[in-house]
Amino acid sequence: MLLKHIHEINGKSIHFGFFYGHLWAQGSLLLVGGGAEIAGGWSDEPYAWAVQHTPNKKIAIISTDAGSDPDWLPDYFISLGALEVKNYVFADRASAGADGLLDQLTAYDMLFFKGGDQWLYYQYFKGTAVEEAMMQVFAKGGLVGGTSAGMAILGEYVYTAQKASLLTWEGLENIQSENLTLTNDFAPMLKGFITDTHFLERGRLPRLATMLAYYHIENGLQVNGVACDDQTALAIDKTNLAKAFGTGGTYIYRLAAAEKVMNQWSGTISARHLAYGMSIDLNTLALVDGPSVSSPGYQAENGNYELYLSGNNAIENDAAIVKQLSTLQGPVLIVTGQARLTAAKLMSALSDNGKSDVSIMSAVQENNSEDSWQWRNKIRLAKQLVFIENDFETLLDFMKNGPTGQLLYAHLRRDQITNAFFGEDSKLAGSRYVINNLEAPALAYQGGLTYAPGLGLLQNSIIIPGAFDPGADDYYENNTLSGLFALGDGGLSNAIYINKESWGHFHAQDGENQLSAMGKYALVLIENRSHHFQLFDQKTGANPRNNASYDSLVVQVLGHGSSISLGVPVPTNSPEYELESDPNDSVITGIGEPLNSTFISPTVTDSHFNLDIPKSGLLRVYNAIGTPVHTQHYQSGKHVLDLERPGMYLVAFMDDEASKLLNFQKIIKK
Repeated sequence: MLLKHIHEINGKSIHFGFFYGHLWAQGSLLLVGGGAEIAGGWSDEPYAWAVQHTPNKKIAIISTDAGSDPDWLPDYFISLGALEVKNYVFADRASAGADGLLDQLTAYDMLFFKGGDQWLYYQYFKGTAVEEAMMQVFAKGGLVGGTSAGMAILGEYVYTAQKASLLTWEGLENIQSENLTLTNDFAPMLKGFITDTHFLERGRLPRLATMLAYYHIENGLQVNGVACDDQTALAIDKTNLAKAFGTGGTYIYRLAAAEKVMNQWSGTISARHLAYGMSIDLNTLALVDGPSVSSPGYQAENGNYELYLSGNNAIENDAAIVKQLSTLQGPVLIVTGQARLTAAKLMSALSDNGKSDVSIMSAVQENNSEDSWQWRNKIRLAKQLVFIENDFETLLDFMKNGPTGQLLYAHLRRDQITNAFFGEDSKLAGSRYVINNLEAPALAYQGGLTYAPGLGLLQNSIIIPGAFDPGADDYYENNTLSGLFALGDGGLSNAIYINKESWGHFHAQDGENQLSAMGKYALVLIENRSHHFQLFDQKTGANPRNNASYDSLVVQVLGHGSSISLGVPVPTNSPEYELESDPNDSVITGIGEPLNSTFISPTVTDSHFNLDIPKSGLLRVYNAIGTPVHTQHYQSGKHVLDLERPGMYLVAFMDDEASKLLNFQKIIKK
């Protein structure tokens, strides 16, 4: 499947617009993403707004568990201007249908659902006086609100979490996961929407996208999404004007297209990300008060080379990409750090798949001297460069401070070269990389993410490997925000999220540079199509979160085999290389050409090479990556050399003790 960009779908511009008519009822809504309310803190404004939009200032607080301090929230609402507040705790479905309950609840003009378990809410309240009271209070102009699980039940389409919470990676692996339990038969407070909570805190951006895609694929419905972070609220008045409050973000998603790809899915979603004080018209999804900092505009990726970006460096999980690399022609140079164990495993795996011309180079200064000419020749001959388990600072220093590293840096960018990055090393292929996203959970929440310049092979992108791996949920917030924040703070165009056992493939096809997804989990690409953005300024502690608001993002989910265009390849017309010789060796002319001159390729006759040799000595044959494949003594006169395998070889002519290189010849067997 080849996805199109949002602005190209159906050959015309796609934008936010009127899509569902007016929302269903006349009341107001308060959607709260979760997190503890704080008197004198983030929650004062949205909760006071709710009280002000409650005609009789009477509030019923509904839950299935009284909690440890049942009086706190009623007292808090009273402090914000409520006249009467009462807790209603329902231990089962029977209590939610008690006689006289409907009359009691409809005497209040605000029903507020606490956090808890949304499956219990759905079980207990579906078809009872509580559900009926929600609809009646809303219809007469009252307010219905909820936090966390209480917000989760306020969309027309409700994620019930009947079996277990749908984890982000599950939706990227299988769009028909048994944990994807959605229904549309509960009180439809927010018509046309699914709601989600604790959004970036729990890395749920791909989860909400999966829910929207599921409804479209299974039912043909164009469902939309609204989500809030913790300590964040969206207040929606009777005219459907919605305003964001709190320290986190509010997210409005509109599905443009989706289809099933094997057990995964591919699709396109347009998004607006709002911060504190911003507002949006939910009738049209037009921003009323949005971000104000000009964005640099979308920039294409025009490199004329091939990239493989793997989500992890566990070779046993990368069998498919190893097999793919083994099919490519030409020598391979693996670049790694001091510890070469993983690189050795990769070399062995490539060998098991029939790839024999592989070398491993440690990016250390001892290989970066003028005497390291053999490594530089290996770089020049390499058609594939593979990076795995490098220390980033050491590698980048290696590329800056020495002839071998500088050549490596330039060789990465040669026309038609193939570069592969495994695991964390995939970060390096982008314009910049996040340094500390795996250092400690909640760093992004505390505004503590740091970045450094990458290699810039994707010069307008940031890459997050292992983004939503199973078991790594403590870091989902850091990982998600590592990309989202960089789009604004770094002026980037793309954030690419890759899971383990999966990879992205950047390559030229049909005159375009395409990004393709392969593997167990769908790839997530967020395109920055914004005209304006704004970094968050509301503090959750000492600093604001590492997040930004955007007036236009596009979320592309690429299932296995799906592709999207990122630009067009622009050739650099890389010059041909000349190989170096050992500066300590003397060169005698008269046999072929001198070492530092143009090679002469002798005539090929079947597998025989006829060499006219005027001197005696030792003859040694090297393959294209410098590995000796044949050694013998020779005499002057005609010499026939048998080579079985096609390829390029270097024939070195040495003295009898192999202590001095006299000359060498390049020969090519076709």
